Amino acid sequence: MIKILYAEDDEDDYEFFRDALKEIPLETQLTHVKDGSELMELLKNPLEHDILFLDINMPLKNGYQCVTEIRANQKFNNLPIVIFTTTSAEGIIKWLHDLGANLFIKKPTDAKAWTSTIQKALQTDFRLHTPDSSLDNFVLNQA
Repeated sequence: MIKILYAEDDEDDYEFFRDALKEIPLETQLTHVKDGSELMELLKNPLEHDILFLDINMPLKNGYQCVTEIRANQKFNNLPIVIFTTTSAEGIIKWLHDLGANLFIKKPTDAKAWTSTIQKALQTDFRLHTPDSSLDNFVLNQA
């Protein structure tokens, strides 16, 4: 079972994500938080997650702040951080890479693409997509 943590303040995007997961032939468990403060509070508990999908434009604490705090804590060294956002500016992508995110995905525009893109992210070998990996492999091209 893949334990997914999804930090997203937009309810529609959360529903798209949740519905896409139902279409993927993998056993998953989804935990959802609505802002960066809630995310960081949840990470204080000993719950184990296999992967974090993180929007960057959230209230209270944004995704940049969350990546910085997560990477500053050694207990999260093995937690893959997938940036999942509408932003696609090259400078922002590079900055998130430099902060220590593992993968960057621009949110798809249709339901079928949500499913295939999330599935591709879940099948990523994060031993090869570490925060130290090349920027060339940081952006996941949508399927």
